[in-house]
Amino acid sequence: MVIHMRNNNLLVIYKKVGKFPELKKVENKIEVLEELVGGEIEFIPYEDVTIIARKNRNELRANIYISGEFMKIGKSVKGDIVVTCLEEGKFKSINKEQAMKYREFLTRESFKYEHFNKEGKYSPTKLKNNKYNYTNEFKKKEMIREDTITDENNSNEEVMQMILRIQTAILQYIKNNN
Repeated sequence: MVIHMRNNNLLVIYKKVGKFPELKKVENKIEVLEELVGGEIEFIPYEDVTIIARKNRNELRANIYISGEFMKIGKSVKGDIVVTCLEEGKFKSINKEQAMKYREFLTRESFKYEHFNKEGKYSPTKLKNNKYNYTNEFKKKEMIREDTITDENNSNEEVMQMILRIQTAILQYIKNNN
């Protein structure tokens, strides 16, 4: 794909793994985008924007989950990403509505890595006496859970959707590995 640069600067959303998305003004150069994502770039069309991710990202940590058209089953995108627009082979800044919509989307669909170390192992907060505070971690999660569950029917529907996504992912894995 031949990419033509449009303006000198782009307004994009930059999302590092485990961090909140941020609006960023970057120079409109492929090299700058490659530097942000850590290597050669790949384009993932999503609704009215394009997600730019590193091409070889299999060994990276998952960053966001994007759903697909069919049964809302999607995939995780690994590594740092940039969200921008790509029209007729030219990069274009995101507009105000897209910035608000996709910052919220990226925040909601982000994988959460708080309390995980660099190896991906769970590491709860330590108390002063070098013991781990599992109880407070559990209480925090329970309080968050109570705040977020508003309607039992919505919750049941979400669980069903999650089960369907898991089943589909398992079937795709089996299909790809046979």
